[in-house]
Amino acid sequence: MWAIGVIIFVSLTGYFPFHEEQDILPQLDNIPKLFEDDVFSRVTGEVKDLLSLRLLVPDAGHRMHSAGVIYHDWFQKSQNLLASCRQLEECLEKKWLTLFFEEIDSNTTVSHAPVEESDSS
Repeated sequence: MWAIGVIIFVSLTGYFPFHEEQDILPQLDNIPKLFEDDVFSRVTGEVKDLLSLRLLVPDAGHRMHSAGVIYHDWFQKSQNLLASCRQLEECLEKKWLTLFFEEIDSNTTVSHAPVEESDSS
């Protein structure tokens, strides 16, 4: 999940959050400073939360698991995510991304008005 956080970070900023020519451990203390970049003033609070508090967390035990990421607000509130996933599937000619959304839709229960029994006697 760390790598997913790095990929999202690079996608948003255009640069890597860490310098590969330097030891990573001292750089971990600077993670909060990464989100002071001007680009993060133009992104949603949800993506900042996902990256800074859920994925780019040095302690793997405190990092969000893969199953939880898809339920994160950044994904759930994205109006274009499902459409983008469907377009990617069409290009790749393979359905795999939207299966998750279909599973959620099929597990959603729709409340129905109670059916009144008619007195046929």
